Amino acid sequence: MLEVINNTLSFIQQDLFTAFGIISILYPLGVLISKRAEKTLYDKVFCSFIVFLGMVYLCLWIILIVGALMTSQEPDSATILNRIFGEYWWSFWLQIVLWIGATQLLRLPKFKYYPLLRLMISLVLLVPMELVVFLFKFNQGGLIKIGLSEDILTIGGELLLKLGIFFGFTQLYYWSFEYVRRLRLKWKEEAR
Repeated sequence: MLEVINNTLSFIQQDLFTAFGIISILYPLGVLISKRAEKTLYDKVFCSFIVFLGMVYLCLWIILIVGALMTSQEPDSATILNRIFGEYWWSFWLQIVLWIGATQLLRLPKFKYYPLLRLMISLVLLVPMELVVFLFKFNQGGLIKIGLSEDILTIGGELLLKLGIFFGFTQLYYWSFEYVRRLRLKWKEEAR
């Protein structure tokens, strides 16, 4: 069960948060949709989905940590506790707090609609903290030599796949809430 939760967290991090980061970078440019009303509706749905996804991410992290502590043996649980609350506790919690905080900041209209703040949130969701720390430490030794081991078509295909998965999950989220809203209206009319 913990492996399934860990894989789900990895999917949310690597695919859905990344896709929303890309959408948030492109969205202020007006690249996705030309009509203003549709753009606002899609933006509200995307932000609402990411806020919901942030809460799911938080719940899954809590379940994973509690499950790991309950199922591990004595030396392993001491190692886990040391990693969570030990000397370098901030390295464990930093990325989790950043992702959950960034997703929940989208509840506020200021962060949802201002392009610069939205760009900052997208960068937090798009770039993992481990990569930033690695590049910072690696660059202290000298210049970073970056080489593309994958070709551009493969990278583009992966990004399109992530965007397609994100749009699919967002559409399912929207349809389910529209269905629940219609059911509520129907129940209110029947109760009268």
